[in-house]
Amino acid sequence: MSRVGLLFLSVIAVFAVGTVVTSDASAAPHWVINGTALASGSSESVLRSVSLGSARLVSKIGTIPIEVVCTNADATGSITGPNKAEAPSGIAFTGCTVPKPSGCTVKEPIDTVALTSVLLSNETVGLGTGSPKTGEEFVAITISGSACSVESKTPVKGKDQCEGALNTAAETYSCLFTDASSKGLLFLGSNEALFLADVFFLLKGTNDGKKWGVKTP
Repeated sequence: MSRVGLLFLSVIAVFAVGTVVTSDASAAPHWVINGTALASGSSESVLRSVSLGSARLVSKIGTIPIEVVCTNADATGSITGPNKAEAPSGIAFTGCTVPKPSGCTVKEPIDTVALTSVLLSNETVGLGTGSPKTGEEFVAITISGSACSVESKTPVKGKDQCEGALNTAAETYSCLFTDASSKGLLFLGSNEALFLADVFFLLKGTNDGKKWGVKTP
């Protein structure tokens, strides 16, 4: 496992824009660094790492289950305001294999388009919801192999979403992509897909090493 430069997304990421609605607008979360909220128009650079295990995309092509696993991700991004972030060059996933179905390989690197994200909340966790900066497509996954039953080039569309703690501060900010957090948001072709990963984010530049996190009023 290697450290990589950001951002969910799924910024993926941070941060990797979602449709989750809070029940109380006053509970909208925002980034804080050393206890100070980021102002509108500010920009802070962020590093992203896959902290535990690998990133996985789980779905189907047609009726055949497929799983793509990547051990490395490389990206750079910035927090661009109180609750927004972006990865203008997207994320490059490498070290990728296809455990299911057998006999298949995936073209590398898997390069996403430019990504944008916004912080949301369901009152118990912070939600980092990421999407393509333009359009709906994150990337097209190319699967091949002489013994592969699902050779294809299939788009990944929609949004990804991870869950992070509220009102805590540390040098790293962890965001977990789970079955529940992304259910119904992401698609491989016409089939629902899950992006599963445990991702953490680090500040860099002038704020390297400072404690930061997501806070609600």
